[in-house]
Amino acid sequence: MKIIPRLSLVLLWLFFLACAPGAGLQEKVTPEQIQARLELAESYLGEQEPRLALQQILLIKPAARDNPRLYFDLGLTYMALGEEQKAEQVYLKAIQLDQNYAPAWNNLGQVYMVRGSYSQAEQAFKKALSILTYLTPEFAAYNLAHLYLRQKRIDLALQYASLSIEKNWRYVPGYLLAAKLYLQKGQLNKAIDLLKQGVEANPDNTQIILKLAEYLLKTDPDAADASTSPNPYEQARYYFKQILAINPACQEAQVARDYLDFLQ
Repeated sequence: MKIIPRLSLVLLWLFFLACAPGAGLQEKVTPEQIQARLELAESYLGEQEPRLALQQILLIKPAARDNPRLYFDLGLTYMALGEEQKAEQVYLKAIQLDQNYAPAWNNLGQVYMVRGSYSQAEQAFKKALSILTYLTPEFAAYNLAHLYLRQKRIDLALQYASLSIEKNWRYVPGYLLAAKLYLQKGQLNKAIDLLKQGVEANPDNTQIILKLAEYLLKTDPDAADASTSPNPYEQARYYFKQILAINPACQEAQVARDYLDFLQ
């Protein structure tokens, strides 16, 4: 992945800071410098370079001890490094500084889920969902669905997978999980109908199109009502071909070719 433009701008900004007169002195770090370092750290995280991100965050930590964003970014960094216990500590610090920091609650729930602390994870995810200013509540709903699936509480898992779609009607992971849960409950038709809605919402997403085509192949073609709907195998062929038209080089396209060869 190429370095994104914002990373280049932040690097340039930090270069000028380093070259400024007196830059080597122990001067007070300005809010602008803190923001620049955090943006650089976030860019490194996006490039999957958590150690470089950690270096940037630690440089400004003494001057930004009351900044919840710093602790949130530090939590992301520790999670990327597999340091769940440290991630928990800094997410708790971010929440202490801002009780309505919904992404921190959500990520704290993920830490608890990884550690098998399901009750604490449930509380954290629900807290994130309860915060009305949360811009991506579908993440917390989806995580709750996965949590309940781990506990084999299928109905609750389906409820929250469906909620993730209600929160964001284009949220592909929610469609995929809800369809999987319908299939587990033996409700294949509902799974197919839901995936069709997902394809309508994301007509260029080859992942959800492939899953719809695969689910159509699970149906009994003899049981279909030819007067009201096409043969499910013909529908599957149509969607496999759609994948090839959208992106013939993607991983789903190779799977689609294999299915099309089989269906000849």
